[in-house]
Parts: sequence; C-alpha cells; structure tokens
Amino acid sequence: MISLDIDLPILIYYESIKPYVKDFVDYLEHRGFKMYTIHTSGHADITALKRMVDAIKPKNIVPIHTFAGARYKDIFNRPVKELADGEVMEI
Repeated sequence: MISLDIDLPILIYYESIKPYVKDFVDYLEHRGFKMYTIHTSGHADITALKRMVDAIKPKNIVPIHTFAGARYKDIFNRPVKELADGEVMEI
C-alpha cells in the first residue's frame, strides 16, 4: 500500500474509463480525489495550435510528431526550431 502525504482535494483529468482504469479511478474518488472525464484526440489541428501559441506566447516552437514541421515558420509568428530525430535541445 502506498501512503501519500498530500492535501485534498486534488483534481485529476483523464480521457476515458477503460476497464483497467475504472478500479483506479474508483479508488481515488473513494479517497477524496475529484475526477473529471475529458476527451482528447491526441492530435491538434493548426487552428488549435495557433490558439495555444497565442495564449502561452512561447519563446520558441519545436514541432514534434508532425509531417508539417517545416511549415511552422510560415504559420506561427514565433521562432521555430526544428530538431532531427534523436537531436537534443537544452532549455
């Protein structure tokens, strides 16, 4: 048994209840955690990415998991740093 020294309530957002997740969610709810179900597709379209960039105003954008990374310089009004597979960027 794991003992956690935390202040409740803690809000946890998760995508869906799969059979193997439901028992864990029930366990957390029983212990005072407030749970919220949300839906995510896992992929953002350009409109959603623009909204996010406008909201957080990052110093740099690093495209990942996209075939259109080279287009980001034309799409966003922020510096874009493309990395090769396996390349590391210190932040």
